[in-house]
Amino acid sequence: MTNVDMKTFLFALILALAACSDDTVDSTDAGQDARASMDQGTPDTGNGDDLGTQEDQGVSDMGAPDMDDCVAITHDPVERVEIANDIQISAEVSGANSVNLRWRLAGTQDFETLSMPINGSVSEATIPSENLTFAGVEYIIDAEGFNCTRSLPPEGTYFVDVYGEYQITKERETYEYLPDVDGQRVVYADEKSGGGDDIRLFDLHTFQFTDVTSDALAQGVPRISGDNVIYVQTLNQQSDVYLHDLSSGQSHRLTNNDLSQYGAEIDGHIVVWRDDRNMSGALNGDIYAFDLGPDATYGTADDVGEIPLVTALRDQTAPKVSVVDGRVRIVWASLTDDADGICDANCDWNIYLYDFGPDGVHGTADDIGPTRITSQPNEQTSPVISGTRIAWLDARGGNWLDPDIWWLDLGPDGLFGTADDIAAAELDIPVDDPDDLAIDGDRMVWHDYRGGSFEVYVWDFVTSVETQITAAESGQFESEISGRNVVWQDTRNNPMGELFDDIYVYVLPAD
Repeated sequence: MTNVDMKTFLFALILALAACSDDTVDSTDAGQDARASMDQGTPDTGNGDDLGTQEDQGVSDMGAPDMDDCVAITHDPVERVEIANDIQISAEVSGANSVNLRWRLAGTQDFETLSMPINGSVSEATIPSENLTFAGVEYIIDAEGFNCTRSLPPEGTYFVDVYGEYQITKERETYEYLPDVDGQRVVYADEKSGGGDDIRLFDLHTFQFTDVTSDALAQGVPRISGDNVIYVQTLNQQSDVYLHDLSSGQSHRLTNNDLSQYGAEIDGHIVVWRDDRNMSGALNGDIYAFDLGPDATYGTADDVGEIPLVTALRDQTAPKVSVVDGRVRIVWASLTDDADGICDANCDWNIYLYDFGPDGVHGTADDIGPTRITSQPNEQTSPVISGTRIAWLDARGGNWLDPDIWWLDLGPDGLFGTADDIAAAELDIPVDDPDDLAIDGDRMVWHDYRGGSFEVYVWDFVTSVETQITAAESGQFESEISGRNVVWQDTRNNPMGELFDDIYVYVLPAD
């Protein structure tokens, strides 16, 4: 090759290499420009976090994640727990990098969050028993993976029913007694160390206490229905009936007579009590009522006021009232003569019924009563009523110190003595000295001594099943019931038999 040819070859080679270098630079710049354009189009997450590329997130190049690649979670819901126990929540998971439990007391707004550590394929968390109330617990399980988050249940929450026995009062050297319950509210009398008794309220859902009364006077025998708490206040050996409105915080005196009024009961808008205002030397208690009107609020325009229900010349006592769907029925025990209805040396206690009739108003043409519903020899006492069902203690077997429990149902027409009545019958269980009957709907509660100590029992009229509620081998009495909630006065914590009784509750498991 000549020198001229060599120079020509080298010059051509240099030009070719230069052109190759320019193409490489252009390609690199184009790639950078394309990535810059992609970065500018990345959506803002709103929290400042860089989502990165699809490869960084584990999302396939095909776009949205396949739900088959999402976390898998299975869970067997916890339906109920005894209040003394923790709630153990567990789930089986796969494909999750974290699992959390969100829980709250039913009826509250905010959730608390617990981590559910993953051990193999199982994730678990515990809600401690000290955080529980009888409101029950709602919860949700959240499992988070690389591709998505899944929650169980997909909508709403799981619900855990909380049941069992709970000691409401735990103060030492105080005497708490005569409880009553309506729904989630429990009221009782509290003997103060400085003298004078007060009325207190405990909420089964919030576990909060409220002072209904807190003055130096003596108040006792509280009863509750809705927002109304009634109680008896004693001053100068005279007892009167008072009403406290929980919604307004105001107390009102219902009776103001020279002699005593006591044994007060309330249901809905009707208050009843035994009244001694007409007593003249002999036992001659009467039954009076106070009608708060349809709004069940004292001092409003629809108040009917005081009603002298029964003022016969014999002793009437222990009234109970039931208001269901506006129908008012009142029962009580009365001394009567088996032969002529006039009380003399042959008097026995019998059960009577007064029905305000379909209009629910006393003193109108559809009133029914007073109606005598027992006529057996010996004693029939301590009646209770809920709707059309009436029960009482009955000594027709001859031993008034150890009566039996009898009951009847007025039937669908709600009238005594008609063809659809469920006739009076003895409760077919081996009771021993029963007392403190209380009834609500299809359940009745009492205490008796059959096992060598006074224990609390519940009878279900639908299933004909008896349940023993307590087994403390001490003394449990003054039982009351509302729905699933049973309360009583309990002596199990009394040292050396001192009067330091407590109030307990047992919430029956949900059906």
